[in-house]
Amino acid sequence: VRWLEIYARNMLDRSELMSFRILLLRDFMTGLASDSAKSHTPTELLLQIINVEMQEHYMRGGFGLLKELFRLNTSSIESQRLGAIFVDLLTCLGLDVEACINMELGKLPEGCMLDAKRRVVFEPLEHHGCRLRWEWVSDPCDPGFLLMSEHIGLGPDCEWWADTEWPFPEAPDDLYLFEVLKQRKIGNPPRFNRRMANKARKERARTGQKRTKSRMPGSWNW
Repeated sequence: VRWLEIYARNMLDRSELMSFRILLLRDFMTGLASDSAKSHTPTELLLQIINVEMQEHYMRGGFGLLKELFRLNTSSIESQRLGAIFVDLLTCLGLDVEACINMELGKLPEGCMLDAKRRVVFEPLEHHGCRLRWEWVSDPCDPGFLLMSEHIGLGPDCEWWADTEWPFPEAPDDLYLFEVLKQRKIGNPPRFNRRMANKARKERARTGQKRTKSRMPGSWNW
């Protein structure tokens, strides 16, 4: 980052340098959602990018970072980790956290919407500090609303359904479930084994490999 900063200073004028720093900062914020960013605390790295001039420009509403922070994040639970990093960054910069978040929210549609399905939530904690996150938005009249609100981890936060429409995603077939369980090295549940055995038995009967057993009481076994 330092090398890039020195190189940019020699190549860009003042306004271009500011735009470059904002672009770099936004890229870093978006990258916080990646798995590699979870292994370290990025606040120190971000502090190297943000100088006093950028802070003043930010506080005047010159640019926002909240949409970039949550852009690639598809888990409302994981969003709390990203929100904590952002709050920690603002605190380390000596900025008014509440004023900054209110400024960010003012840039969003309806003052809180990231998109049609996600709403930003900024709330004080009971004893100290605050929490920044987002939550799923759904109509209470929609089918599956109660299930989704009670079991977020099994609904829109579930990675299987990331690319489908809640609450009616395309259910994965048995073969896919089998491969997932196999990869995770989890023993197949008895019900799943029975379903697969019945499916295989019906397939053998359909192809003539084996005659189905009669279920009629007292029938002859040929």
